[in-house]
Formats: sequence, structure tokens, C-alpha cells
Amino acid sequence: EKSSGNNPVLFVGNHQLLAGDLGQLIDGLHANTGCWVRGLAHPFVVGGAGAAGGNAGPGGAAGGGSFLRRFGAVPVSGRSLVSLLSNGEPCLLFPGGVREAYKLKNEEYKLLWPEKPEFVRAANRHGALIVPFAAVGAEDCLDLVLDTSEVRNLPDFLGGEARRRADSVRGPRMGGAAEAQLAGESFLSPVAVPNGKLERWYFFFGSPVDMSETGEFAHATEDADIASAAYAEVKRRCQHGLDYLLRERSNDPFQSFLPRLAYEQMYGKSAPTFPLR
Repeated sequence: EKSSGNNPVLFVGNHQLLAGDLGQLIDGLHANTGCWVRGLAHPFVVGGAGAAGGNAGPGGAAGGGSFLRRFGAVPVSGRSLVSLLSNGEPCLLFPGGVREAYKLKNEEYKLLWPEKPEFVRAANRHGALIVPFAAVGAEDCLDLVLDTSEVRNLPDFLGGEARRRADSVRGPRMGGAAEAQLAGESFLSPVAVPNGKLERWYFFFGSPVDMSETGEFAHATEDADIASAAYAEVKRRCQHGLDYLLRERSNDPFQSFLPRLAYEQMYGKSAPTFPLR
């Protein structure tokens, strides 16, 4: 639903492996609400400051930046977030960033967020509603052959050039929120291959966290404890969404591709999913 009043809306959630979800989320939100949501992505991905060469980043191969920009994506930065919120534009943020998109083995559907709650301060400053969301499905369709740490440890004749290209990617020069979100990230891509499972992707949008002056976290901009509590609450609701989807999707008779395809070919509409509880 659209936000009541003039509150801007900030969608915050998890990246799936290799971050192929940005375009789907923006397209799906537009189809269901009529609004274009502005995704905040690493500058390397959308071709902003900090990009280097023509390497592929999370979300697609080289050249994917122009695709994402057509969806309204902008380079993530404190300035970009503040500008979008001040203009009342709905926006989409993945706090886990590249670290979460390039997760290691045994980190499936794990939230890998930084500790600094900068985005909640920006949301509070502009009276935004933060809508936590969770996404699952993509990581079931890929087998992680080598994670980032294993690629980095390959002999130089195998992985040396990839390491040098990844290490040359600079983060944006902005500090604040960007520094918090991008610290320690590496653009050394893991090696993942499709495993033939065309599992359904699920997205769950939780109850919003009101960061306006009348909300529970009204003074997050000035009070570090309130900011930390707001951040923890957003993360808790995202984790709740992940747990819910991972548990309930087993009740979806159309989770697998073939039953879903048969239904949609027969009835000409999207197959239903499990009932919301």
C-alpha cells in the first residue's frame, strides 16, 4: 500500500546470492503499486563513481549497469539516500551490500549487515517509513562451487588477474552511510553454477517501522541508542520474514517449476502460493 501522508518509503532487506533480485523487486513493486522504486546499488554496478573497467559486478555481467539505471537505480551514498528521501521518492536499500551478495559457503539466507545504523538516521531525518522485506529462492537454484575466500586463495595463474581487478574497485567517496554499508566489501566474485532447480522466488514485506517524529524511534538522528534500537528492529523484522518464508514455502504446491508451469499454461495466470498466516 502507498504511504499515507507525505512520508517517503524506504524498503530494506536481504540480498540473495549474486544479487539478481534488484530488477525483479523494482519491476514487481511497479507492477503491484504503480510506483517506480529507486534502487541504491554499489557505484561499480550502476557505473557511478568508483567503477573500474568493465568487470561484472553483482546483479549481472558487464553492461548490467545501464539495465539497472533503466530501472531507476542510483549509486548508493549518504547523499543519494538523503536526496531521494527529501524528494519523497520510494527507494530500496540492501544493507548487506556486496558482502551479502557474495556470501560464503554455509551462509545461505544469512543477514550480513554492518553494525552502523546510518540509514535509520537518514530515514528519521526525513520522517520515512522503513518497510523491511525478505527474499528467498535464488540461492536454491545455484551451487556455490568456490566462494570468495576460496577464489582468493587460488594459485596466481588461476585467480591472480581476478583478484587484481576486484581489488582495484574503489568504494564511493562519501563516508557516513556509504562507508558503513560498503566497508570491507570485495568484488571478487564467487564461482556459482545453476543446479537445474527452477525454484520459485518469494518476497515478503513486513510491517513498516515508522521513523517519523510521531513514531517509536522519533529521535534516532540525535540519540545513538535509539538509532541502534531502530536498526535492530528493522533487522529483526527482516529475519522474521526470512524465517517465515523458509518455513512456509514447503506448503506451496507450486514451489517447483513443472507443477507451476502446468498450472500457468492451463489457466493463463500465475500459480497461487501458500496462504499468508
